[in-house]
Amino acid sequence: MEVFKKSLRLQDTDPEVTHWINSYEGPLCVACSGGPDSMALVAWVRHYFPHRPCIVLHYNHKVRAVSDKEEMLLKTWAHDQHLTLEVGHRSKNIGITESELRHARYQFFEKMLCFHKSTLLLLGHHQDDQVETVMMRLMRGVSLDGLIAPRAVHRMKKYVKLRPLLNFPKQTLIDLCKHLNIPYFTDVTNMQACCVRNRVRQNILNSLDMTFEGVNWRKGFKRTCRILGEQRDFLEQYLQQKFANFSFSQPQICWETLKSLSIYEQRYCLQKWLQIQGIRNFGFETLDRIFFKIASGENTTLALDSTKTLSICLPYLYLNNLNKQSAPFELNMVGQHSCVCFPDGHQLKIQYVPCIHDLYADVVRGEYAYDTYAILDVNVFPKKVIVRNWRPGDYYRPIHQSVVKNVSHLFNARKISIESRCTRPVICDRVGKILWVPGLPPSEDFKLQKNSKMCVFLIYKKT
Repeated sequence: MEVFKKSLRLQDTDPEVTHWINSYEGPLCVACSGGPDSMALVAWVRHYFPHRPCIVLHYNHKVRAVSDKEEMLLKTWAHDQHLTLEVGHRSKNIGITESELRHARYQFFEKMLCFHKSTLLLLGHHQDDQVETVMMRLMRGVSLDGLIAPRAVHRMKKYVKLRPLLNFPKQTLIDLCKHLNIPYFTDVTNMQACCVRNRVRQNILNSLDMTFEGVNWRKGFKRTCRILGEQRDFLEQYLQQKFANFSFSQPQICWETLKSLSIYEQRYCLQKWLQIQGIRNFGFETLDRIFFKIASGENTTLALDSTKTLSICLPYLYLNNLNKQSAPFELNMVGQHSCVCFPDGHQLKIQYVPCIHDLYADVVRGEYAYDTYAILDVNVFPKKVIVRNWRPGDYYRPIHQSVVKNVSHLFNARKISIESRCTRPVICDRVGKILWVPGLPPSEDFKLQKNSKMCVFLIYKKT
């Protein structure tokens, strides 16, 4: 079609993406939310690879009120287009935070890839997505890896993610769908300013478009990401060769052998060592904490995850296994996406999310299990949270209650054993007021309000 020659030309797609598709003989699985980007991706696949089996994968998060209606419309469209459509659904025991929804969605994708014997998953991320992601990461502080993500080709353990549309802006995809009369859905929550990504899109990207009107600044942005990716690949190859004979397999490492290196090489070695030792979920914040403690010269121990701690006793750094029976310890949690792992394998997360459709009503009806979640109001949630052990004299006012209750009495009423209550964290504000104890109702003083645009999820789950 002429429209593809003008807007989504195959030669404008990353050559590595087309190489993967051309050299692969199995079906092409396309993740499809129903938005203009993923619908345009389906059209792109069918136009340029018409003889290849195309499997459309849709995951219904069942979060928005229109999710089921959109699923039915997508089924009708797929049937009319003679497309194979696979649909997955979020079960009630899966949370609704962004990370939990993403994890559930990719679990479904991986299941479908296995079922259809495919190892290629095509995603509809476009140029605007990449700009927004990099902008958000710049605000947090990020490495080269963060500045070049998402990449056009991302190799996973059992399959490969391909992003053919990274060189095309979203408006081009919308125009394509309109020109070809391809139906698509618009998520109204994308227009709400309560989400950081939405504010970046509405305030920063739109401002750049007006400031540099007539200038394709996105093309320069994309070129910068490509150059940084090339530099990152070169650095990775160089460091692998330089430290090829360096031993990362021991549970201790000598700082004397690292302190003469550049800070970049020190970070690489520590990161490599921790990864080989099985520590996965850590970032620059963890490495910065380690460097800060090393610089202070004090012997100290840091909790890395639910299984290991790091002991700094210069000139050596040691990894130690945690005692699974240990009780939670007192610590501070600061930030909108804080997380801490406990020795018994549980993890406590703080996540700020927009209030979705009927969330307040669901909370009032008590549809969320207090063993796992507490949903609180962002306007009264403290910036600094204290997590400590349960104490026999603890008391607070549970949600929908007019009087304070003794935590011990609430434990007894719910038949929570002494052993279990001793390992449960108590989440407080800085003056000691209890927000929530897993297994018990959250506090009335911090409950979600009816007109709140943002809420705070406290998530306590086994890792």
